[in-house]
Amino acid sequence: MKRKILIVDDEEYLRILLKDNLEIEGFEVIATATGKEALEVAWKVLPDLAIIDIGLPDINGWEVCQRLQQDFRTADLPLVILTAEASGKVTAQMKELGLKHYVPKPYHPIDIVGFLKKILNISKT
Repeated sequence: MKRKILIVDDEEYLRILLKDNLEIEGFEVIATATGKEALEVAWKVLPDLAIIDIGLPDINGWEVCQRLQQDFRTADLPLVILTAEASGKVTAQMKELGLKHYVPKPYHPIDIVGFLKKILNISKT
């Protein structure tokens, strides 16, 4: 069974690039551009992991994370923050929300794939 990953990023080229790289590695990927759509998809599809950009056009990524954490269907979903914001601000907000995983922009898609595999405990077999 393929692991499902939800990507939430309003930057289309980054969303497509990451989606393509994850699909090549055998993941099922659902990609959205808004926080509202991400919540709807997450609660319907129940992904194994979500990558969430902070700067979304409607609901910011922090609020998306909070809502996912508060819903019993997605409370244990591993969340990875994706942002170009200053790391000190990000670290403080992550601590407040109890989040563990952060990827700064810019990033290399291959590096992110390896990082996500570690989070999901997938070996290089």
